[in-house]
Amino acid sequence: MLFGGIGVVFMMGVVGVVFTIPVVLIPKLLAPKKPNPIKNAPFECGQVPVGAAKMQYYAYLLIFIVFAAMARLLKGFGWTMERIVKELGAVVN
Repeated sequence: MLFGGIGVVFMMGVVGVVFTIPVVLIPKLLAPKKPNPIKNAPFECGQVPVGAAKMQYYAYLLIFIVFAAMARLLKGFGWTMERIVKELGAVVN
């Protein structure tokens, strides 16, 4: 086997690169290249921006971070409580 166990990892990386390069390059080569002012206009969530087209996704980002952190903490809390109950000898369903 090539380089032992690390050879498998190396070959997986090579296969990943070989399959990724065409997926990235073929659309670049075959995509239409006709610039249009409507196509190049900045859109925010499908709506035409009013004023200076500033991206205002901060609220969505903060909400996502809060819910992601909350989900992570709740999962950790549940795992911890399950472990405590198991150590105390109770039955957990």
